[in-house]
Formats: sequence, C-alpha cells, structure tokens
Amino acid sequence: MCQVSAEPPWADVKIQDHGIGMQPAQLDQLFRPFGRIVTDQTAPILGAGLGLCLSREYVRLQGGDITVTSEPGRGSTFTLRVPLAPVDA
Repeated sequence: MCQVSAEPPWADVKIQDHGIGMQPAQLDQLFRPFGRIVTDQTAPILGAGLGLCLSREYVRLQGGDITVTSEPGRGSTFTLRVPLAPVDA
C-alpha cells in the first residue's frame, strides 16, 4: 500500500508491506551504514546495506526524515516526511 498525504507544513509518503516484518530491536540497524538485517529469510536478498542510510541522510538534509514501524509476521511501514515548500502568490 502507498499512501500520500499533506498536512502543512509536511507531506508524508507511507509505504506498507505485508512481509516478514522485523523485531523492534532490529529497526535502528536499518539506517546504519552497512546495516543489513540478515536472517534465513533475507539472506538471499543482495545489497550492501547503504540504501536506507543514504536516503535518510539526504532527506534529513532537506529538513525531513524517514522512519519505520514493523511487526514480526505482519510487515513494515516506512514513512517519508518532507517539508512542503511555501507557495508564492
């Protein structure tokens, strides 16, 4: 599911999956450099573990953030929050 909403001064994009989910203790690891969560189910998925770290840093430079909530066995929701640009009249 993808949900886009705006409530000035913020715009949010939420992406929700119904995958394997993650333990609460694992969530901070996602945004660290090379912070992959490797389990029997995720081991075949390739990646260096830099994508979320770099994405979050770029969004934070713009005044926003990327966050995640997750429940094991039920999936995860990633939220991208960015400030709305002022509209000139």
